Amino acid sequence: MSVDPVNYRRRDAAALERDVSYAVATLETFQSVLAQCGVSIPGSNLVELGPGSDFGAQLILASMGAQVTLVDRFLTKWDPEYHPRLYSSLAERWCGAKGELEAVVRAGTHAASSLKLVENPAEDMQEVQNSAADFVYSNAVLEHIIDMERVANEIARISKPGAWSAHQIDWRDHRNFDRPLEHLSMPDEAFKDAAQSVHYEFGNRLRSIEFWAYFEAAGFSVETREVNHVVNSDYFAEALPRIRSSQSSYRNWPEDDLKRISGRFYLKRHSDSAMVTGTEHGNDIAALIGALKKTTLELVAETNIEEEFEEIEVGVDEISPEEGHGWQIAVPNFPHGDDVDNSWSSKLRLLENGNDLGPPHSLHASIRSEGRGRYSHWESTLFFSTSDNSSPIANKRRYTLRVPTSWVESRQIYSVIE
Repeated sequence: MSVDPVNYRRRDAAALERDVSYAVATLETFQSVLAQCGVSIPGSNLVELGPGSDFGAQLILASMGAQVTLVDRFLTKWDPEYHPRLYSSLAERWCGAKGELEAVVRAGTHAASSLKLVENPAEDMQEVQNSAADFVYSNAVLEHIIDMERVANEIARISKPGAWSAHQIDWRDHRNFDRPLEHLSMPDEAFKDAAQSVHYEFGNRLRSIEFWAYFEAAGFSVETREVNHVVNSDYFAEALPRIRSSQSSYRNWPEDDLKRISGRFYLKRHSDSAMVTGTEHGNDIAALIGALKKTTLELVAETNIEEEFEEIEVGVDEISPEEGHGWQIAVPNFPHGDDVDNSWSSKLRLLENGNDLGPPHSLHASIRSEGRGRYSHWESTLFFSTSDNSSPIANKRRYTLRVPTSWVESRQIYSVIE
């Protein structure tokens, strides 16, 4: 049920000028952050986590005299239809040093540059030496990683004592930036299943306080935490009661931290002599956070009454095509479908030959483009795909809807089979 990582997808040549402008903006941000940390570009060893689909800004930094290492679990591949055009346009626009940018265009490969390209997950940067980096940087990356404790420890391992790090982190639910806290009301296991299927592309849910604790526990001092954006107050007033009544480990999370939806951490690696004290404090805070979330889930489990379900078979005459791999079934009498105010309310489950499909509550665009069992009970319609993207009308498989018995007993639903 997985999808291709963003960096492995084909680039849109029509968006070339936009991408050139983004590369210039990335470089300017990089320069600003380095200046704020007092790190000189020439001769410095820079490590970036998750550089994205092109290395334009990083090639210019290398042209300016930096040693640049790029680390990504899904490191972008050279695209002969895209990268030469992008880098040529960037070279035309950039007035400063660009020798390495021009070299890769001439050679037709990133290997013609001095960039060290490391295709490792941030949790295990085995090809990067201990204490190698003067500066470690990431932009909108750490919200997508899986094991933040390991990542923080790896960043500490590759950093020299006294080295700086800067990490811009986006804490929103990436499925809908206008509703940035929706994933916090999802039950933990359901969130994990949904997030794993898309390589955590819509976020790992960790909040600002958790990142702070992980950084300290790894041996960093948090010099500054800049909060870039906070949640819209009207949306927050509507979302908070749903989080507080959810089965999520974030249901009791402090309001101030829930409101923070993006920020940048500036970190400094402790010297070896100061490492122990900082690490102990960070470990204590991380332990408190873990205890809060564990206690929250235990209370949820104690108060949650196991609900009984019944299954209703779907007739092929009730199914109609939608778009792409998508199909639809009208369920006008079903209550509690997802909607714009709550994208995780439906308890309906879809089975194919007795096996659960999913993930449920999927984006409709991903149902259409990716399929593979994704579905969504949205308002009065069930949008779905089959496990192998075959036609549910022709594949002769049995499709059933698993719904709470309370829906049946209250006469809120009827069999879709006439």
